Amino acid sequence: EEVYINDRVTEPTVEDIDIVFRGQLTHPSIVFFIRFSGELKKGINTYENKYASTIAEYDYDVY
Repeated sequence: EEVYINDRVTEPTVEDIDIVFRGQLTHPSIVFFIRFSGELKKGINTYENKYASTIAEYDYDVY
């Protein structure tokens, strides 16, 4: 896995995880709170996470 903040490599750590349900117990969401170092700039910043290709056994959304 490679993680970039504004095109620079960083090493994030997961600080907390929360499971929430949006309307129905059959539709959970998992929220990851991460800490990373990087230089943020005024305006739009980018967070890129690159990892090996795989096939998920379930549907998911990333936002």
